[in-house]
Amino acid sequence: METNNSRSGFYQGALKQGTILGAIWSAMFILLFTGTTNIFALLISMAIYFGSPAIAAMLAIKHRRKEFNNTMTYMQAWGFTFYMYLAASLFNTLVLFLYFKFVDGGAFFQTIQQMLAQSMNTPGIPLVMQQQLAQTSELISNTSTNDFIWSILSGSISNTCILPLLIAIFVRKNPK
Repeated sequence: METNNSRSGFYQGALKQGTILGAIWSAMFILLFTGTTNIFALLISMAIYFGSPAIAAMLAIKHRRKEFNNTMTYMQAWGFTFYMYLAASLFNTLVLFLYFKFVDGGAFFQTIQQMLAQSMNTPGIPLVMQQQLAQTSELISNTSTNDFIWSILSGSISNTCILPLLIAIFVRKNPK
């Protein structure tokens, strides 16, 4: 990565792979939101969630093979996955903001509140759990769309700081 051209290719590759990863995350969240009424969508969403680091590693390895002559140091792998996760976080946040602002109309929060209300009315549930469910329901009713989006963004950014350190171990490949 000595030349300016290879540096811009590095960032462009990270942005491209990050956009793909962000689209996958967006699909995962949309499936999660529809999973409140469809268990199959919920299961697919959970599979994508737990497989997301493996998907990120596969995207980075694909880029390493194509653009880096199949060799990449740990620091290059970390930098690439860091910028890839950063791009994915921003893309995902934008898509979710648009979804909640213009498509959902509060249906997700209403469904969660209904589920909590049904859980509170379950016979035999301990009083402590009923109180916790009531507090959670109150917290959700006071949460705005923007607050929810910011919490998703902050969670994604915290993952951006930690997961690339681990993924880079699997992405790096030293020259022989």
